[in-house]
Amino acid sequence: MPARISMIFMLFFSLFLFACGSDAEKAKDEEKTVADVTGEVNKTAQKLTSGEIGIDEAMSQMQQMMSGGDKVTPVDFRKLKALLPESIKGLQRSNLEGEKTGGFGIMVSTARADYKNSAGRLTINITDLGTMKGMAAMATAAWLHAEIDRESEDEFEQTFELRGNKAFKKYNKHRQRGEIGTIIASRFIVNVKGRGFPFARLEEALDEISFNELEKLKDEGIR
Repeated sequence: MPARISMIFMLFFSLFLFACGSDAEKAKDEEKTVADVTGEVNKTAQKLTSGEIGIDEAMSQMQQMMSGGDKVTPVDFRKLKALLPESIKGLQRSNLEGEKTGGFGIMVSTARADYKNSAGRLTINITDLGTMKGMAAMATAAWLHAEIDRESEDEFEQTFELRGNKAFKKYNKHRQRGEIGTIIASRFIVNVKGRGFPFARLEEALDEISFNELEKLKDEGIR
């Protein structure tokens, strides 16, 4: 039994850390989140060890930690792909892809498009979090549960409100590299990453995505 407990703990905790990534700049913001996950998983492991719950119940509890307990079938990724424009202010789309993935009680749909020219490249991602709520959502975008406001001579990073939605932006002026993202209807994350362009170019790309169309999909697949 101890070996199985250890396996479950490592499986879910490793999944969480993988989602967080290893970016040193994000580590400080996510320290509390990781600590919370560790505590909750430890409690479940202790209950399993003591016989208070069985292995099936332990698995169920850990899935709920990751998914937030919601039952949602993600939007067909093809609908998300349809919202990605063929061009952005003269930048032609060079790649378009989408997928629906899942495991351990989590299901998400994503669509992605790349736009580039000789100066640089932009990438737009639309993600339907679906069942990816709670801890898993924090791992995907730590800024959803944070308040950030930093600025230096070369860089800024900030959470803010965009058309009534929580949003995040980060940009390095020297490297001309950054990102901007927001969450629509507490479900769809739209994120733009770019390099080789001024920050205004990233904002223009985000403006190309129809927030209204995503709002219309907010109740799709909810059971």
